[in-house]
Amino acid sequence: MRWIFPARTPDPRDTEHPVHDGDTLTLTLDRGYNDRSNHADRLQLVFAPELKQPGGAEAYAKALEWVYRYGSGPGWPFAIETFTTRTGNDILTFGRYVAMVYAGDPEDVRTREASLPCLNRYVMEFLAQHPEWGGGVGG
Repeated sequence: MRWIFPARTPDPRDTEHPVHDGDTLTLTLDRGYNDRSNHADRLQLVFAPELKQPGGAEAYAKALEWVYRYGSGPGWPFAIETFTTRTGNDILTFGRYVAMVYAGDPEDVRTREASLPCLNRYVMEFLAQHPEWGGGVGG
């Protein structure tokens, strides 16, 4: 099962930068009923180098560039898709939600997902251009 929520970058007073590295970021999710909270999210299918590894700083910069390009507007500029197991448990890795991050409205993800700007695809395509860093898919 998948869940799609509106999201935005956290208040700068809560976190200095929303991007931790090339495949992890923190977003504020609006789950409805005034339930808004910051969540660390791990980009599904993206395996970026760690910050101190070759390519880590470049992957971080690429993810940050995308977030600021699409997230600078008002409101809730992102849609985040998280997943659950068949038994209803959230899929997590190291305490982070496994997610797809799109620029757009949650309804847009449901109807035209493939055409939306997607952070996961953006970082994977960048990493695929640098096989010396591991390629970005599968490590």
